[in-house]
Amino acid sequence: MIQKSLFSNQKQIEKFEDILNNLINGENIDKILEQLSSFYIPERKRIKFDENKIKDAELRHKDTVVILNEFLQEADNPEENDEIQINIQRIPVTDSIYKSEICLTSLQESVIEIIKDNSYILLQSEIEEIATEKGMFKNQLIDSINEKCFEVLSGEVLIEEDEDNYIIEESYYEELLIK
Repeated sequence: MIQKSLFSNQKQIEKFEDILNNLINGENIDKILEQLSSFYIPERKRIKFDENKIKDAELRHKDTVVILNEFLQEADNPEENDEIQINIQRIPVTDSIYKSEICLTSLQESVIEIIKDNSYILLQSEIEEIATEKGMFKNQLIDSINEKCFEVLSGEVLIEEDEDNYIIEESYYEELLIK
């Protein structure tokens, strides 16, 4: 019972027993007192960094860092942010085949085109490969596309999941196109 109130774990008990054994064996009393004075100070775990893993993560998430830095800069300068939005709205998007109000990124457009070119069906593993190359998760990529198309499709999702595949309803795809 006393042991439980003095020591919080087995490691502390063993450490205390070592200190007592050193005292019994006649070791230097000053050294033993120093060990006792720091007995209840929690030991911190050492963190070891793997430089190769850090560099690999930096490379995989380079694009994400750039995007996040842009958001942070916009948040720091709200007045400039308003001007940027106005200027962006005035730039006509001429190379997209999709309605301008959807505002798809080139990655999102290419994913939609890849699915369309494969008879409106594609293995999830292929989307996962594309997403991983861009430092994203497949669900994150698909959800971002569906969110942007949601209003144009009157509350329907463009890309549906079916077992191991992603499927686009052809009529939904047609609704996204500039006519």
